[in-house]
Amino acid sequence: MITREEVDKLANLARLDLTDSEKTKLQQDMESILAYVDQLSEVQVSDEEAGFDTALVKNVMREDDSAYERRSYTEKIAEQFPARSGDYLKVKQILGGDDNA
Repeated sequence: MITREEVDKLANLARLDLTDSEKTKLQQDMESILAYVDQLSEVQVSDEEAGFDTALVKNVMREDDSAYERRSYTEKIAEQFPARSGDYLKVKQILGGDDNA
C-alpha cells in the first residue's frame, strides 16, 4: 500500500505541486499499478510456453565499417558555426561565470 507520505515525498522529488485530489488520484493509480505488477510476478511461464526460443537469439548488428571518410563533414559543419577558435566551436556560457564565451 502506498501511503500519503510516500506520495508527498515522490511529488517533492519530482518537484510537482499537486492538489489534495491529485495526490489521492496518484496514490490510487500507483496502488493499481503495483497490484498489477505483483500479479505478474506470480505467473510462472517457461521460455517454451512463452514462444521464446533462446537458440534463435542472435546478434543482428551490421559490420562496423566507415560509410564515409573520417572528418569529411567536420569542416563543412564548422564553417556554419558562428564562433570558432581553431578546431574548437565556441558556445555561449550557460553555467556560472561571465557571459563572454
